Amino acid sequence: MQVHANPSIAVQNVSKTYVSDRTIFNPKGNHLTAIRNATFVAHPGDSIGLVGRNGSGKSTLLRILAGIELPSEGSVLVLSLIHI
Repeated sequence: MQVHANPSIAVQNVSKTYVSDRTIFNPKGNHLTAIRNATFVAHPGDSIGLVGRNGSGKSTLLRILAGIELPSEGSVLVLSLIHI
């Protein structure tokens, strides 16, 4: 296995919290934390597996990595390696 200094993906302390609609009876809304403090690094050639129960945040993390959603906290670096 080759060791690369620059990662393809770097996730540091990523959290994602959703807030439901506020109502007159619940002015703060309900908070749902989908991801809490996720941290990992992947280098070229590495494989990552996401395992968890339904509702554990797997799809949310993938949407953040794809740039479809932004994390509530933390930082994400994804280097695109497209070969045509």
